[in-house]
Amino acid sequence: MKAQAPDLDALLTKWKEAHKKGLLSFRALLYLSEQPSYGYQISTPTGITLSQRLIERKILVLQSSVTAERIQSVLASIPEERS
Repeated sequence: MKAQAPDLDALLTKWKEAHKKGLLSFRALLYLSEQPSYGYQISTPTGITLSQRLIERKILVLQSSVTAERIQSVLASIPEERS
C-alpha cells in the first residue's frame, strides 16, 4: 500500500504557527527591553542580562554567514510556480 502524500498546505500552516510564536517572543523581548517598566518586571540584574543574551543569541544566529547561505540555498532550490 502506498503512503498518502502529505498535505503541504496543512504542514506549511502548522509550521507558520510555530514560527510566528518564536518571532513574537523575540519581538516581545526586544520591545520590553526598551520599556522603563521592564526592569521592574524582571526585577534583577540577572534577568536583564538573560534578556540581553537571548536577544544577542537570536540576532547572531540570523546574521551568521552559514544561516544566510542555507537560506539562499533553499530559496534557489524552490521551483518557479507556473501560471
